[in-house]
Formats: sequence, C-alpha cells, structure tokens
Amino acid sequence: MRIKIQNKYGSFEIGGGSHKNARLLEIAGLGLPTIEPETVSFAGQPGYVISSKTDTARTITMSLDLLGCPFDVMKLYNILKEKCEILFFFGSTRRKIYGICLNPCEAEKIIYKRMYKIVLQFVCENPYFTDIHAPQTALATRVDMFPTSYEDGMGYITLPAVATVRESERTVINSGDVPVYPLLKAVANGDMEYILFENLTTGAFIKLEYAICEGEEITVDVENREITSSIYGNVLNKQTSDTVISSFYLEEGENSLRVTSDTLSPISISISFANQYKAVMIE
Repeated sequence: MRIKIQNKYGSFEIGGGSHKNARLLEIAGLGLPTIEPETVSFAGQPGYVISSKTDTARTITMSLDLLGCPFDVMKLYNILKEKCEILFFFGSTRRKIYGICLNPCEAEKIIYKRMYKIVLQFVCENPYFTDIHAPQTALATRVDMFPTSYEDGMGYITLPAVATVRESERTVINSGDVPVYPLLKAVANGDMEYILFENLTTGAFIKLEYAICEGEEITVDVENREITSSIYGNVLNKQTSDTVISSFYLEEGENSLRVTSDTLSPISISISFANQYKAVMIE
C-alpha cells in the first residue's frame, strides 16, 4: 500500500510499516461520506420527511512516522501549502481525491534530527474518490464491411456493396458508485448545421445548432457546464432552448449513448470520464 501527496510543488510518498521514509500509523475518513439531509415538518405529524440529501465534504486524517532530516519535513510543508492530489495505491486498485490541508500539525521530534511524528488532516470539498486516469473511448467510428482475407470470405462479395458504415451508438459503463459528468469531444470532417448527443438510458440530450465548419473541434465539458469551439471559443449559447446540460450524466451501470448530425461525412467523437466512488478500503 502506498499513498502519494502531490501538487505543483512536488510529491511526498507514504507507505506501510516497511516503507523506508514515511510509515503510516493510522488513517481515518476513507469510508462513506456524511449525509446532510433537508427536511420538511408538517403540523400535527410526528417527526419529519427527508426531502433531499447531500453528501458533505470529507475529512481525511492520517498520522505517520517520518524517517528523515529537517529538509524532508520542509519539503512536505511546502507541498501542503496548496491543494493536493492524494493518490492511493493498494493491490491493483488506484484511486484519487483532492484535499486541502487546513490544519497542518507541526512535526513532533521523536529522535532528534532523525524521526518525526506528523499528523495531517485534509478537507476534501468533493467527497468522492475517482480513478486516477480518465480513459477516452470513441463514440462514433467507421467499420470496414469488406472482408480482409479469403478466410473471412474474400471473393464472396456481391456488388454493389457498402464498403464502410458509421457506428454512432455505443454502450458506456459507469463502474462507480455515483453518477458522473463526462467530457465529450467531436471533430467535424465536413460542414454541418447541428450535432446531437443523446443518453438513451436517461433520456437526456445536448443539441448544438449553428454552422459547424470542417475541422472544427467541439468540446462539451458537462461537469463545468462549458461548451467550447476550437474556432469560436465559448459556444454555450448555441445549445437549443430545450437542452439542459446539467442533466447529461452517466448513471451507474450501462449507458447507451448516440450521436447524430445532418452530414454523411465521418465525425470523430470521443467521451472520457473518471468513475467516482463513495469509499475506499485499504488492506
């Protein structure tokens, strides 16, 4: 098991009891986040009704023994002055969360200039852990319909025939515990007047209507509610009046996505997202 704390100022690694520099003694705050409910009370009725609930910010506390010199302590202090990525590596599992060390504790000397005991407390505004990497998946691809060898049936083609077809519908799996907002990218290989992204599983969609040029790249950042063009910059105002960008999320499990446009030219479209998890378990 390893934990890495990093930002633009450097990185600091913490490990188990056999780690050569920083040995984790105790850690708390990796379980399910605290739920904050909104309630409604009715006159003459006991108790209340929970109308909605929200997962609140997470606090992670860890204590460790640092085997090093004062320079190593100062290196850690320098990293903690800004928001950090906290990376967890255990077995084949890789998780990440962002935290701010609001109450850094002063290092306590155990052995003069050699061993220090340190307690760190991070506040994580977003309580969910994510995959370290967000892989990119193609949503619209072209499939070769002609066989490539005699074993595949070469020589048995009946003409006329379609050489390639465009697949613009694909199933994407959210393997996490909570819905996630994806990042969509589309590159037009021909002029078109609109492009439509649909999540057939949830019924949500994003539709842009304007003259999209050949070679123009459209980026839809659903999490940050941004739509940008490589030519025109911010094109959020080009979404149709019935588009609700915040509703375009990937629910847990399988999501069937489809992309359509008014052109027969091929479109390069990809989606990327990092699964989110409500808790992690360190062995």
